Amino acid sequence: MWEIIGWKHTDTTNYKQEHLGIENLYYYLMKIKLLLFGIFSTLAKKQELDYTDIFSIKELKLKLFNQYPELKPYQFKTYINQQEANETHTLKEGDEIALIPPFAGG
Repeated sequence: MWEIIGWKHTDTTNYKQEHLGIENLYYYLMKIKLLLFGIFSTLAKKQELDYTDIFSIKELKLKLFNQYPELKPYQFKTYINQQEANETHTLKEGDEIALIPPFAGG
């Protein structure tokens, strides 16, 4: 669901017009959910985070690592709606992103 919150001219607006087919200049909030597992949920002290107006995995990582710099040194795989994805994947409204660190066990 998109929410209109007012007029705003930004790079985000241009991105939305070009890539999402939005023809007017309203500024919208796009909501996504980030699920954290293993060491990520332990260090962030959360298993789930909600973000708005994040359009790529690269952008999400920048925001996450600014918010939780202690997560930066860890490796992980990224999944969007239970499908493995890379940094250039474009996010959509309602996407569920999971960061999965390597697990050991037997």
